[in-house]
Amino acid sequence: MLFRYLAARWRHPGAPTKRYIQAGLGLESRARALSVFWTDHLSRTRAAQTRWAQQSQGKVLTVLGAGPLLDLNTPALAPKFQSFRLVDANPLLIDDWSRLNIPVEPIITDITNCMAPWCEAVKSFRGGWEQMLNLIRDLGNVPIPAYSATTHGLISLNILSQLEIGWQEALEPLLRKKFGTRFVLQHEQDWLNAVRPGARMLIEQHLEALQASRARDILLICDVDYVEYKGRHYARHQWAEPPLTWTQDGWLAAEGITYEVDSALEGVVLNTQTFSRLLPNYILDWHETWLWHIAPNGTEGTDHGKLHRVAAFAFRYFESAAA
Repeated sequence: MLFRYLAARWRHPGAPTKRYIQAGLGLESRARALSVFWTDHLSRTRAAQTRWAQQSQGKVLTVLGAGPLLDLNTPALAPKFQSFRLVDANPLLIDDWSRLNIPVEPIITDITNCMAPWCEAVKSFRGGWEQMLNLIRDLGNVPIPAYSATTHGLISLNILSQLEIGWQEALEPLLRKKFGTRFVLQHEQDWLNAVRPGARMLIEQHLEALQASRARDILLICDVDYVEYKGRHYARHQWAEPPLTWTQDGWLAAEGITYEVDSALEGVVLNTQTFSRLLPNYILDWHETWLWHIAPNGTEGTDHGKLHRVAAFAFRYFESAAA
């Protein structure tokens, strides 16, 4: 893994690239370490793609957030499309993608188109803490179009809910360098609040980019809820049911479990109103949801576990809406 990292850094220098490579290697490592618990989520993700592929076909399939192909259902998708356009910010993935038995167009880019200029604005800013918070808020109030490409099929693969996290992870070290680690930790809630306008903008611009693609079929897979819980421990290599379940009526916890639920999408609810506003040329064919026990309590050295609720939304281009 170290050799892969060094080789990728040599071929693709730059601070943002370093962050993306490290995040990608961390994802692969975690997937291996927790494979017993990740298998169900990955299987359900691939199953959603199988269902979507039954009515989808065309020349080019574009996958945003393609990653290391852990959750891309190539066997189900390859017969339906002549080529894949795989998009991610991690250049380390090109080697993985080249091993697919289908023509691949690799696109290594930050799909937000704004993370680099935002970071540059923070690095070059010379004001105090309150002025910095105002700058961070203001950055998120200026819409910037995201990466988009005309395509026949489009999959957004568990990337939407990562956009806010990516902005936080890029911003925090810059703030620490300017104001000191202790100060930034003491004022964590202040800068996290300042991030919210940008987080909302990133989510909405991503949905608008899906609309701009004019793809015949779109599959959006993303986290919608984050849950932290206490009260039960798990062994890393022994599967057991999650301590919570989710129904249309809400969350149900096993006896002795305490938990907190946060939205994975800052200020944006994925419902009919949101889709009508940001994806006006699409109708929702179907959707489904499942749980991802991403970090069972006791497996990562913390005093709590993490559970995500994931959703898949299948959209079809609505011809008469464009008329």
